[in-house]
Amino acid sequence: MNTLQLILDDQEFQSSCHKTAQWKSAYRKSLNYLKKVLKPYIKDISFNNGHFYFSGFIRTIHDQVFYISISDVRYFKEGKILIRTAKDFKDYTGGSNNYISFINDDFEYKLLSYINRHSYN
Repeated sequence: MNTLQLILDDQEFQSSCHKTAQWKSAYRKSLNYLKKVLKPYIKDISFNNGHFYFSGFIRTIHDQVFYISISDVRYFKEGKILIRTAKDFKDYTGGSNNYISFINDDFEYKLLSYINRHSYN
C-alpha cells in the first residue's frame, strides 16, 4: 500500500458539518506526502482544504501548471486523484480530466509519469 492509500482509503471519515480533527490530520498528511513525492519536479504548490476534499495547483520546474483534486472522501471511495493541465493557478477548467488510482502500489509512478509527459508542451 502506498502512503496516500493508507491516509485516505483505509479509514471511515465521520460525517460532520465542520472539518473534523480526523479530516484535518488526513489533509495535512496527504499534502505532506504529495509535496514529498513531487518535490524534485515542482517549484510552486497551492492547495485548498475543502470540506472532506482537497484541490489545488502545482507548477513544475518546466512551468507547466496542473490542477489536482480528491473528491469528498466520505462518499467517493473509488480511491482516485484527478489531475489535468491548467494555464495558471486560477484555471479550474483546464485540460482533459485524468484519474489516477491511489489504491495501487504504482500510484507514484503513474502520477509522475503523467506530469512528465505533459510538462514539455
